Order: sequence, then C-alpha cells, then structure tokens
Amino acid sequence: MGHGTHVAGIIAAQPGNERGLLGVAPDASLGAYRVFSCEGWTTDDVLIAAFNAAYDDGADAITSSLGTDSAWSSEPVAEAVSRIVDKG
Repeated sequence: MGHGTHVAGIIAAQPGNERGLLGVAPDASLGAYRVFSCEGWTTDDVLIAAFNAAYDDGADAITSSLGTDSAWSSEPVAEAVSRIVDKG
C-alpha cells in the first residue's frame, strides 16, 4: 500500500475494520486521480488536469501530497489551484 492509501484510511476508515481505526470522515466519498507514471514522474499538465477533474467531479476538498523544489505562486500548477480555490 502506498501513501495515497494511507491518507485515504486517515480520512475514510470505516468502523469495524480489522485495525480498529475510525477515519475522521467515515461517510466521505473519495476519488482518486492517477498523476504519476510507472517511472514515478509527472508533468504540470497532468497535475492540472487531475485537479480540474476533481473540481468538475464536485469534490468538496482536494488534497495531494506533492513535493517540489519551487513554491512560486506564478507556477502553472499553483495558478490552476488558485483558480479552483477562487471558484469555491
């Protein structure tokens, strides 16, 4: 199991599971959007498409665990995410 599975469990673990853990939002519906290739890399256009798809699918919250060596607000992914936030 990977990091996404771990995060999904924190969010939506169901009562009565074998580990005895309960997620913070067990009634939540989760969506998953593949953004990394088999080699473990991705591109801005793929990330932006995934964020837009989650928004278009009606997600109430969108989260990702991405690392980057840049945190500029003018980066394409940051601009796309800011537009989604501005839309509500």
